[in-house]
Amino acid sequence: MSLVSRCRSLGMVLAMFVLSTLAVVKVAMACSHAPPNPPMVCIERLNDTTYCILIKNYNTAGGASQGQFCTCALRRIGPIIAVTSFEMLRCGTNQPIQGWNFQPGSASSNAWSQILGGPATGFFSAVNAPVPPETCIDLKFLVTVPMGTTPGQVAAALSGGAVVIGNGEADPNGRPLPGSFEVRPAGPITIVVGTPCRADLDGDGLVTSMDFFMFLTAFFNGNADFNGDGITSSQDFFDYINAFFTPC
Repeated sequence: MSLVSRCRSLGMVLAMFVLSTLAVVKVAMACSHAPPNPPMVCIERLNDTTYCILIKNYNTAGGASQGQFCTCALRRIGPIIAVTSFEMLRCGTNQPIQGWNFQPGSASSNAWSQILGGPATGFFSAVNAPVPPETCIDLKFLVTVPMGTTPGQVAAALSGGAVVIGNGEADPNGRPLPGSFEVRPAGPITIVVGTPCRADLDGDGLVTSMDFFMFLTAFFNGNADFNGDGITSSQDFFDYINAFFTPC
């Protein structure tokens, strides 16, 4: 074989390699792409049994086209007994990325449970409008926990080092496609402190009987001016009872 023929053959081999590499990258980068390091996580308590878990700074990578299916999952670890909803939001906002409508699915959940090494809830969506590439996104999960669970307990479960998040492209049943998904453990965790409940007297993030007994102790000691009028009276008692039974 002449040198020219050898170069031509080598060129064809290199071209095929480049094309195959680009194809792999295209598949692996479809739908959403995880940051290279374990992602930052924000935890916010919404009520006695519901938490928001926000996985920060993913991106839409090469974007997604109509006809594709995308999936994401969260492992039900520690006190998390259910994952009730999932959205992909523009980073730092509460605005969903247009083109997706994620729903939970048993086939998706079963596949992700095997991949993540424990019970997981998988969500998937057909792409109903083109998703632009390289858009920064946050993954928003709402989870259910037992009554009395503290933010610290949720954070401890997620920060244990286990792989807890998965994302990528899916088949029409929501199962992640081989070679087109990524998994990550949780990275640095921040507990977001919302507007505190006035009835949460001990500041543990929950309104419980302990708060009520603390108020009663202060009330009978004449030191429970809950409404700030300068005196402790029956009105403070009624105001506290109202706050105690108002969800926040």
